[in-house]
Amino acid sequence: MKTVSLLFLLLFLFLNINYLIIESCPTYPNPIRLNQNETILIEAYNQIDQLIQNNMKLNNITSFIATIVYMDEIVWSKTYGNLNPLDNQSPPLTIDNNIKIASLTKVFTSLMMYQLRDNGNILSIDDKISNYFSNFKINDIYKYKNNLKSSNTGSNNNNNNNNNNNNNNNNNNNNNNNNNNNNNNNNNNNNNNNNNNNNNNNNNNNNNNNNNSNNYMIDNSITFRQLASHQSGLPREVPCDSNTYGTKNCTENIIFERLSKQFTLLRQYSEVHYSNLGFALLGRILGEIISNSTDTSSSSSDNNFRNNNRNSNKNNKIKTNNLVDNYYNNEELDEQYWYENYILNNILIPLNMKNTTFNYDDIDSNNLALGYTILKNGSFQIVPRQDSGWNSPAGGLYSTARDVSKFMMFWLNSGIISSSSSSSSSSSSSSSSSSSSSSSSSQNDSEEVFIVKESTINEALLPVNLIGDGLTAYGTPFEMWYDQQNNIWLKSKAGIANAYRTQMALIPPLKLGIFFSSQFVFETPDLFTREVSQILIPVYELLLNQQQQQKQQQEQQQHQQEIILPNDIFVGNYTNEFGSIFNIFIDNSTGLLYCNFGIDIVYLISDFDDDYNFPYIKRITLLNPKQHICWPIVDGANEELIYFTFDDGDSNSTCTGVQVLGQFLYKS
Repeated sequence: MKTVSLLFLLLFLFLNINYLIIESCPTYPNPIRLNQNETILIEAYNQIDQLIQNNMKLNNITSFIATIVYMDEIVWSKTYGNLNPLDNQSPPLTIDNNIKIASLTKVFTSLMMYQLRDNGNILSIDDKISNYFSNFKINDIYKYKNNLKSSNTGSNNNNNNNNNNNNNNNNNNNNNNNNNNNNNNNNNNNNNNNNNNNNNNNNNNNNNNNNNSNNYMIDNSITFRQLASHQSGLPREVPCDSNTYGTKNCTENIIFERLSKQFTLLRQYSEVHYSNLGFALLGRILGEIISNSTDTSSSSSDNNFRNNNRNSNKNNKIKTNNLVDNYYNNEELDEQYWYENYILNNILIPLNMKNTTFNYDDIDSNNLALGYTILKNGSFQIVPRQDSGWNSPAGGLYSTARDVSKFMMFWLNSGIISSSSSSSSSSSSSSSSSSSSSSSSSQNDSEEVFIVKESTINEALLPVNLIGDGLTAYGTPFEMWYDQQNNIWLKSKAGIANAYRTQMALIPPLKLGIFFSSQFVFETPDLFTREVSQILIPVYELLLNQQQQQKQQQEQQQHQQEIILPNDIFVGNYTNEFGSIFNIFIDNSTGLLYCNFGIDIVYLISDFDDDYNFPYIKRITLLNPKQHICWPIVDGANEELIYFTFDDGDSNSTCTGVQVLGQFLYKS
């Protein structure tokens, strides 16, 4: 009996714990400045350092770069190994050494797409690319299948109707005379056979005609969003041998000629299929749009969100590669650089990413971190560099950990980056030593740089397709993973190319960013950022919650000193003729206002906005939101504004009513 009772108790606890885990809606503290010398933070960074070293040993990694960003500064960084992983005498790595960031380039390409959309060069990212770029063609059997299916469905319906009529006629004939029916059936059978033969011949002729005219259809329906979210149905790779990238054997004309004889793999928007080809195409189309624009540094909409100091694409031109210098004098390949020049002038320069480039020859060879591979015989070998050429929008950028940290700051701060933070982050750490920066420096005198709207940043971080595991999603082009331990999404981008393995992971609600780079490629879906985030997130949430409580107490004391209207004038029960109820009451211990709608769900009443004085307007927010499922948080009264009314509009008189959720209620 005791065993049964114990089992019921365990089952009860299990169900309740799972209810809390699954049903409660996660909320996150607001990021504020933290003292990076907090003991708990130092311990977390040491734990991360040890985790990286352990993983390096497990995966034969000898050179590794790590940076962590919080808000608008690098708070921790560490490098391991040497510039040349096979030469212990080479200089130690720093966060200012150049590395190939590979597919992280796709984030820059997507940002360019959003900029052109915001600036009016593209009307919508759901526009067909054929509206802007007619050179690209690829065959699509799925459209033909759809048309054929529709045609067959119509034929089947007609056949069914005819069969029903024939059956009715045959039944009538059966009632009249069996002998006649036998004769009629014979005749009908003969006629049916003849008709069937004729129909079959006609169908065959029609099918032959269809096959001749619609054996395949040219696909003109691929959109910008589909390219940016890997849902275009295009093959994974550009149809060239990788060692021909950037040469005359892999030009746009050659690529398009080959693709015109190939087929899409899948229907658009049917599923995610990662495509470097799709992103290379996206970047080249965007470059073509810029080349056709009369003024690449201005447009007809929202000049406030553009960098006033942009240079035209005629300045700061990308230098050509010595390997194909003569060929790049060709007009075709010169026009190819519209994309690269736009990225340089409209993203890299405004964000002060001075050491990021598409051009290998811009890089000091003494500053380049070399990648290596392991041969079949177990020996190590430095991997020679490889040009990206036409494929550059998919993975051609070289950068540094410091520059990528500036890029992460841009995403974490709603597309705004201060000129001081972009030009002076924490100093580079030496090999196998970490650096952290204090939060005490003021950014008040810095100039803010805007290169895209805040709403666009939010849009670009949204998922487009949720994968079947329920924990993975793809955006444009962020690869997202839901951390069940901490109930938070990581917005990541991985890169793999030429012995470089990179990973950028953003945690936007906490304004945390992680960038890791390995000079050796090994099989892994994530370069340790998920493990590191599970160390960082609980520590930052703990510190932020503590700081937030202290800040709220200070603000509460300050508010009580500056209060214009005493809280008790709002207290009361409000109703209307339709039976609506709104109750306001005060906590005598804290002096805070609370309210409910006649049910148990309680809301905190606070000022509308800290920066503006609207004494008649208040905001209501759910008290203890973690105790609720997400539904009342996103689909209820949470964050609504309430408007109080007074006799003759005089705040010194009695509060008579309130407008809440569109209804007018009066104090009873």
